[in-house]
Amino acid sequence: MTKQEIIKYSIQKGWTCNTNTGEVFSHKGNLIKAKNSEGRIICSIIINKKAHFFKAHQFVWIWCGNDLPKEGFVIDHVNQNLLDNSISNLRIITHQENLFNTSAKGYYFDKRKNKYRGQIVLNGKDKYLGLFNTEEEAQQAYQNAKKVYHVIK
Repeated sequence: MTKQEIIKYSIQKGWTCNTNTGEVFSHKGNLIKAKNSEGRIICSIIINKKAHFFKAHQFVWIWCGNDLPKEGFVIDHVNQNLLDNSISNLRIITHQENLFNTSAKGYYFDKRKNKYRGQIVLNGKDKYLGLFNTEEEAQQAYQNAKKVYHVIK
C-alpha cells in the first residue's frame, strides 16, 4: 500500500482531525501524540496484522482533499514548527524550496580574518556574501540574500 492509500484507509476506519489545530484523532477518538526522532507527530495503524506509519501533517493534508506531493515536492510547515499541522501552516513546495525554509543564521565568525563571514546555500553549494565587522552586518547580508535567492513562489 502507498502512504496515500494507508491514510485514506485510516479515514475510512474513522480517523479524524481538527484542521485548525492540526490534531489527529484515532478511530477511538484518542489524540495522537507520539513523536518520531525528527520531532514530528507520527501515526500508526494496523492493516492485515502489519503496522503502517504516517505523519500527522500528511494525514491533515489528505483529510482536506489533497493528494500527497509527487517526487521532488514536500509538504512544508510554513512556520518551521513541525508540531503545527494546521492546514493553514502547510503547503506544497519543492525539496529545494524546503531547504530555504530553515532557521539557518547564514554567517559565522572567521577567526583567521577576525570578521563575520556571510554565506547562503544555493543548490547545495555555499555562496560567499562577504566579510563583515559586526554580526548584525553579516546577518543583514544573509537576510538580503534570502530575499533574492530563496524566493518561494
